[in-house]
Amino acid sequence: MREMHTPAVYKARREHSQAVAREILRALGGSEAGVSLDADDRSVSLPEVVAHIRDWSRACDAVSACLVLYRNEIAEYGLSPVVRMAESFIDHFLGLMARYQRDLDRLTAELPKGVQQRHVEMATRLFESSAEEESVCADFARNLDFHSLESRKAFVAAIQGVYSCARSAVIDMRDLGNIVPQLRTLVAHGSPS
Repeated sequence: MREMHTPAVYKARREHSQAVAREILRALGGSEAGVSLDADDRSVSLPEVVAHIRDWSRACDAVSACLVLYRNEIAEYGLSPVVRMAESFIDHFLGLMARYQRDLDRLTAELPKGVQQRHVEMATRLFESSAEEESVCADFARNLDFHSLESRKAFVAAIQGVYSCARSAVIDMRDLGNIVPQLRTLVAHGSPS
């Protein structure tokens, strides 16, 4: 059996999936996460923007943990073309979440020292990438023939969970577009050091 390991923060296995699921819900917008930023609120301070970005980074880690658990579950179904397609989709999003998390962590480390134009550009690229990745999710769903998999309900549930996890993550990441005007304002007015 091919098994991937979760990010270090989560070290979860199947028996701990409930705890991971709670963390994912919290990180993806549960009552404690706060990863949504209102586009109309132009008065958000730099520390609040950094806190939101840190929440997005934690959400990327939680999504990665979720995808690893699904990948391990799906790998148990052998090497069919659908399994390979699902594993490829998961691997794509694991790479994407790692890249997003690196960029978000870089923003949280650098922004308190002063907002620069490159930070605006980085947040814009993340936002634009997340919008493009939604089409990857749509293609994945469109290419699956769920009717041929009806006899494998647990497998279909895992595939649908993968799709839902990835799509929710890219939709949540699109909220990054709301911090771009905040960052532009901070660049224009000179952010606090």
